[in-house]
Amino acid sequence: MFIKLITILAIAMTFPSRADQTLYAGVFNIVPYGYIENERIVGITPDIIREIERRSKIKIKLNIQPYKRMLNSLNDGIIDFSIFFLSEASAKASDKLIDLYDLDTIAIARKGITIIKNEDLLKYNIVTPRGVKYNTKILNDPKMNIHYVLDYNVAIRMLLNNRTDVIIGPQKILDYQIDTLGLNRKIFQNRHLITRNTAWLQFSKVSKKKKFKKSLVKAVLDMKEENQIDKIVNQHYQSKFNSINNKTP
Repeated sequence: MFIKLITILAIAMTFPSRADQTLYAGVFNIVPYGYIENERIVGITPDIIREIERRSKIKIKLNIQPYKRMLNSLNDGIIDFSIFFLSEASAKASDKLIDLYDLDTIAIARKGITIIKNEDLLKYNIVTPRGVKYNTKILNDPKMNIHYVLDYNVAIRMLLNNRTDVIIGPQKILDYQIDTLGLNRKIFQNRHLITRNTAWLQFSKVSKKKKFKKSLVKAVLDMKEENQIDKIVNQHYQSKFNSINNKTP
């Protein structure tokens, strides 16, 4: 009996546990990139990660979190990786593995304000959702008067009601939220391109599962070669555009 028990334990030790073979991915809780719908984590980032899971054959579990908690989870190794913009804080907590897609970050100003160059932003009150980091020199300037609000909907309504001068954010997300609110984009044509931000797959520096990094990178490279990432991103924005335009008056 004793010999049999030793044999069973020896066999068990030769096979890694399921937990050791599972990666935990953080999903930034921001529509349309990550949100809960019918008790399921959905959005652009979950769709990209599920495609990475399929191609790499690595089991990946999703954990949706606000930005600050996601950074803390990366720093503590609670999650193994996430997909979002680079920042000074994320660089301390994670290693950037591979870029996935770009988003133009813009400023939308209220009527009567003209923004020609980034430095013009220093003259105005600006709002953006809390937790969003753009990692640009001008937006990190301590003289920049930025106020952080709950979400993009709040920021857009503040601009409409002249409670702020400028809102900043990725153009696609702002247009998505403007459409969701049933507003006409023509109201928000006073725009200025600030920078182009890149979303990266960022892997926790303290994760014990670094052996999977190459497989993740390969899966993303294959997706990029087939234009799969852009297809996923555009599909979400197009479906929202279609749903808005197909509504019965």
